[in-house]
Amino acid sequence: MRQFSRTDPEYGHLIASTSKAVVVLDADLNFEDCNDAAAALFHCSRASMPARRAADFLPATQLGGNDSVAAMHQAARAALADLPQTMLSQLLAADGTPFDAIVQFEGVRIDGGLRIVARIRNISRLREAEQALSDSEERLRQVLENTSAVVFIKDPAGNGVELNFAAEDA
Repeated sequence: MRQFSRTDPEYGHLIASTSKAVVVLDADLNFEDCNDAAAALFHCSRASMPARRAADFLPATQLGGNDSVAAMHQAARAALADLPQTMLSQLLAADGTPFDAIVQFEGVRIDGGLRIVARIRNISRLREAEQALSDSEERLRQVLENTSAVVFIKDPAGNGVELNFAAEDA
């Protein structure tokens, strides 16, 4: 387990990421510190974060129906046992806006005490892009299945990769 002192430059590097939100939590999942990216992600000031609990940013249940707080505590316990955890989670900004995130938990010692460093990446745009691609593929499938025109699609090497029902009947 890595060890840090809040007065050492290494601690500053620990939370200085600009690409990921980084929060430091105590064993009870209360916020102790965060970087600017975390404050922006959760729509609140960095100074207000230490008064918060991780549960303040969780919906009651996750998309699969699991209890959010229980899942977070389970991941935290494993991280504190020196087993880093990664979970796909839905989180809430301070204003209640939900977003999808990948949360990575790492147990560390800061000034001798057990803490959890959580690195959070908002993947909402990725999810939206996946949904848009899926919707587009569904529309293409509907066109291929329902058009009376013959459609034959080739890959760049000239191999047939798709043939619609009208072409099969021709």
